[in-house]
Amino acid sequence: MDQYKVRIGDQTLIVSIEKINSDDPVIIIPPPPSSGKFLIGSNTFPWVPLSKFSDIGMKSVRCYCPWHWVCTEKGLFIEPMHQAYTNEAPGIDTYLTNAKAKGIDVLMCFNQCPEWLRPTGNGTNGNDYPPIKPGKNRIDPKSYAEYAEFFFQVVARYGSVVHPESKLKIDTTPQYPNQPTNQKKSGLGLIKMVEIGNEFDRWWDGVGSEKYLKPEEHAAMLSACYDAVKSADPSIKVVMAGLTDLNFLYLKGMHAWAQNNRLDKSFPADIINVHHYSNIGNTPGNFSPNWQNNGACNPDKDPAFSQINDIVSWAKSIGKSVFVTEFGADTKPPSMMHVLGGEMAQAELIMKSFEAYEAAGVSAAYVFTAIDDLNAVNGGQFQTCGIMTSQATGMQPKPAYTAIKNLIASRM
Repeated sequence: MDQYKVRIGDQTLIVSIEKINSDDPVIIIPPPPSSGKFLIGSNTFPWVPLSKFSDIGMKSVRCYCPWHWVCTEKGLFIEPMHQAYTNEAPGIDTYLTNAKAKGIDVLMCFNQCPEWLRPTGNGTNGNDYPPIKPGKNRIDPKSYAEYAEFFFQVVARYGSVVHPESKLKIDTTPQYPNQPTNQKKSGLGLIKMVEIGNEFDRWWDGVGSEKYLKPEEHAAMLSACYDAVKSADPSIKVVMAGLTDLNFLYLKGMHAWAQNNRLDKSFPADIINVHHYSNIGNTPGNFSPNWQNNGACNPDKDPAFSQINDIVSWAKSIGKSVFVTEFGADTKPPSMMHVLGGEMAQAELIMKSFEAYEAAGVSAAYVFTAIDDLNAVNGGQFQTCGIMTSQATGMQPKPAYTAIKNLIASRM
């Protein structure tokens, strides 16, 4: 017998092989199953049926929920919801209870700023300004007291620690006659993690603009919310708001503020969170992307993709893990994030991205997004990046949806 080294998955084995006849059957040894530590997820909204994700074996989703949908100046208005009430999710209690029953962990991403905190008169009850009253000191954690209190209330309700009713703030005023009123509840045990906002580094509004949070400002805000979450339930993982891109310098700026201002000198989140859209026009270190039209591409064609390795390595050095909570591509032009080849090419890009992020040491990746926009008929930036068609067309599976199902099944 001859001895050979054989690579199986991530293991190298020494095997003895006896010469066989050429017509003997070939035995294929598959790689070992995944450890299951890498989370494969999707972005979504509360009105997308959770069965769409459980049907493909998905164990985690990132759910956008603007702050003003579930809270007024008086307190939580969360079950029923103050805005965006649907039969699928009349309230977040119902949504999270249904998710738990289906084995899905929900990363609630509470984003935007209510008009009652930062009035703009835009008529939607919410806006994209940072969660701070005008004129306040943006590098003082105390300036974000309202935002921190909101997260305390959310985690007191959905974490596993029961709090006295005297600590719970609920708006019990119905919006219309006979509407069920919100009730004080705590320790429901429905979440394991929570995300503190979304894309505060809004470079498109101008780095010096009021809508943009500088690294030290973001860190101050995150610090206040981190402490509030941990005081409500120390076991809940705090996920920082996803940055718009793989901006290592921004993250290090946040860390510098924490080292100079927090007693424990630690980064005020359990999970570092970034977004990244692979495009042939990406340039390492440029965070106002020079995307090319129809330029969405697989990670190996993305000039800036390797930056994720530096972020993961740094995060590990300070005891943190990394999530990528947005990536993906449009299936129709016009869009700079349209991938040539349409729906089949989108499916390949998503599969290659999941594989590349896992290989880089990322702990979880969430494709953007679950369903196409209602106005997706004629394409448009981020209008056709769903793994399903729009709500208007019945949320039909696109090839990416089936590809994700097959990927998850292959890892079980």
